[in-house]
Amino acid sequence: NRSSDRKMMMDNVLQHYFFADGIQVWWLDCPEPCSRSCPNGAPFFYNSGMYPENMVGSMFPSMLIQATYEAMASVNLSHEAVMLSRSAWAGAQRHGGAVWSGDIASTFDSLAQQIRAGLNIAMSGIYYWTTDIGGYHGGDLTDPEFEELIVRWFQFGAFCPLFRLHGFVMQ
Repeated sequence: NRSSDRKMMMDNVLQHYFFADGIQVWWLDCPEPCSRSCPNGAPFFYNSGMYPENMVGSMFPSMLIQATYEAMASVNLSHEAVMLSRSAWAGAQRHGGAVWSGDIASTFDSLAQQIRAGLNIAMSGIYYWTTDIGGYHGGDLTDPEFEELIVRWFQFGAFCPLFRLHGFVMQ
């Protein structure tokens, strides 16, 4: 059953491999799960397709955050728990949930959207939020406009609860 599977994962994998080495902060990348990049993956994650993605897809990230938090609590580490996730649901902050806005474009438009996104997620009660400073993709390191964008994004990032520089440059 699902409960025993979860317990086995938490007991065996996390406690013996991660907690034993002092790992207490988690980057839960792609907890949606990434159904757009893996169109056949979502039904697998949602109980073999028993539940439609639009019915449970938004709850999955928070349940993953909660499961990780509970595993940490079982070894008295929950007071230091932080789970950086690309998605969350109301209440995720109760279990150490922190959110970033995902892999976003390196544009001034995207920067403006991050300001609105940060305000909205804070108003929902999730205060630990951040963005990919400078955007994740599309930046040209030789473009003076991109250099200006990085400076402005760093200025914004200094006032975010989490400061995170994360990007990808095609060579």
